[in-house]
Amino acid sequence: MDNICKDKKAVSPVIGIILTLAITIVLAAVLFAWVSGYMSHSKGKQKSVALSIPEGVAGYPNVNKTKVISISDPADEKNVKWYISDGSDVSQADGVLGGPYPNISAAAEDAYGVAYIDNDENNMLSPYDLIIINETKIGVDIITGWSLRLSDLDGNTIGMVAFQ
Repeated sequence: MDNICKDKKAVSPVIGIILTLAITIVLAAVLFAWVSGYMSHSKGKQKSVALSIPEGVAGYPNVNKTKVISISDPADEKNVKWYISDGSDVSQADGVLGGPYPNISAAAEDAYGVAYIDNDENNMLSPYDLIIINETKIGVDIITGWSLRLSDLDGNTIGMVAFQ
């Protein structure tokens, strides 16, 4: 019995290797979880919208339209804010984009004054949709040099176009 307890040399290196591997694996898992946590909190790709130059709408005084030429990712209108700014970038009017509407007459009557026509019927702001701006409803007379800016709900600009 004394010989079994005295021969500890064969047991210690095996336990040492197992403990070293276990500690290394646990530290790698903790480091991976820590780095993954930082990665998941980073912001996603910001949307961007290209708009055509606004123009008047025949038969609708004080109403302008602009076409969505491209958008990085279709947007729910509830997540898009609009701003009408004067030449010195001072916001004269703002609100949440209204819509979707099937035609200009319905969009022009939107209570908030800026709405969109959903041409592709996907219920999202997407390419070829029209944005309708009713100056009377928003309470400003838009002049050359003013701009329409679209942003996400955090205020990050996703698109801007100047009135000419």
